[in-house]
Amino acid sequence: MSWSAEGKTIDDTALIMSISPETVKAHLDSARYKLAALNRVHAVAKAIRAGLIR
Repeated sequence: MSWSAEGKTIDDTALIMSISPETVKAHLDSARYKLAALNRVHAVAKAIRAGLIR
């Protein structure tokens, strides 16, 4: 989520973490669901407000 907040794409994050883009998307979707966010941008905003990421 913090890399999404920095503007990294799913492919960028997958490369950094050495995992597949599908896995990154699954993790981001899981976080979005847990934060009850409408989309990834909303999830990042909610995570920042909650102090989960800077």
